[in-house]
Amino acid sequence: MFYKVYFCASFITMNSYQNFHSDIADHHRVWVYQAERFFTDAEVVEIQNRANAFVKQWTAHELPLSAKAMVLFNLFLVITVDEQVHQASGCSIDKSVALIKQLNNDYQVDLLQRNNIALLQDDKIQIMLLTQIMKDGVEGDALFFNNMIQTGNQLKTQWIVKAKDAWLSRYMLAETK
Repeated sequence: MFYKVYFCASFITMNSYQNFHSDIADHHRVWVYQAERFFTDAEVVEIQNRANAFVKQWTAHELPLSAKAMVLFNLFLVITVDEQVHQASGCSIDKSVALIKQLNNDYQVDLLQRNNIALLQDDKIQIMLLTQIMKDGVEGDALFFNNMIQTGNQLKTQWIVKAKDAWLSRYMLAETK
């Protein structure tokens, strides 16, 4: 099956992802924000610096959160917090969403939009609209980034998965079920 590719970039080695998730404990809370386009290398540096500054001062009820942030694959901003140290509260989560909204504005992206699906095909990350996948289907063995994950364990084991092993399975092509 051929997919219409809306955006495509060379696949980046897994080193940054593996190094990042090796520091994340299984119990850490995780938020994954995906852009609808790839960030330039210069944007990645700027966004990483802003995200690092944010997590260093991020608090919940005036208690510092033990948090990390990483831009991965020039496409995702992943924020984690060790809730065994201090739990993120509604107000602290609102602060992180304010950061995301500011990044949206400054970089002309939408990190809160969930209708873009990142697939890993032929050693490239390809971004497709969910509506296109719903219309055309997806192969069961297609790898995709499951941004619905919520924990460090899931980041390590369920973020990059086969479509047939996650919620995207409902849109699998009949011949791959």
